[in-house]
Amino acid sequence: MSTRSPTVPSPSTDPTPPPRGGPGLRPALVVLGVALFVVVVFGVGSALSGGGSNGPPLRATPSHVKGTDLLAVPATSALRHITEAGDPPRNVADAVAVPDHARYVGATDIDQNASQFDRSVRFAVTASQQSVVTFYDVEMTRLGWHVTGPGPASDPGAIQLLGQRAGDDGWEWEMATVVEPSAFSGTLDTTPFSIELYQLPDQD
Repeated sequence: MSTRSPTVPSPSTDPTPPPRGGPGLRPALVVLGVALFVVVVFGVGSALSGGGSNGPPLRATPSHVKGTDLLAVPATSALRHITEAGDPPRNVADAVAVPDHARYVGATDIDQNASQFDRSVRFAVTASQQSVVTFYDVEMTRLGWHVTGPGPASDPGAIQLLGQRAGDDGWEWEMATVVEPSAFSGTLDTTPFSIELYQLPDQD
C-alpha cells in the first residue's frame, strides 16, 4: 500500500504588491514654491509702486495736471530745507508735488518748542491763484491724501487745502497748502504758496 505525500500548494504567480506609500513631499514643495513666488512678485511690485495703498508715486518726469497749464514734479529737492532725521517719513515726503519751475522762497519751523514735527516751505510760481489751487486739489488727492477743501485760509484772500494720511512711522500726518492771491507783473501772474507738514499728536 503506497502512502501519498501531502500536497504542497505551489507559490502564486502574482507577486504581492508593495505597500502603498504616503503622498510624499513633492506636492508640499510645489505649494511652497508657488507661495514664495507670489510673495516675491507682490513684494517687488509694492516696492516699485511706492507702497500701494499709500497712493501712487510721483512720476519721474514732469506730468500735466488736469484742469491747469501746470506740470507736476516731486518736491523732494525743496523739502530738504525742512526734513530732519527721517521726518517726515519717506512715504509722506514722496507724496508732495510742486509745479514745475516753482521758485523756492524759504522755510519756517512753525513751533520750535513742539514735540511734533511742524514745518513749512514757501514757493512762488508764474500762474494764477486758481491754477495753483486746482493743481493741489488734483495732485494731493492723486498722491493719496484725504483732502478737505479748498476753503478760506486765515490770510485775507488766501485759499487753503488740508490733506491727511498715515505715515510709515506710525503717526498721522497733515499737509496744509495755502495759496495766496496772485500778484500781477506785466502780463503774468505770480502766486506765492506754502506747504506745511505737520505730525498730528497721538489721540490716545
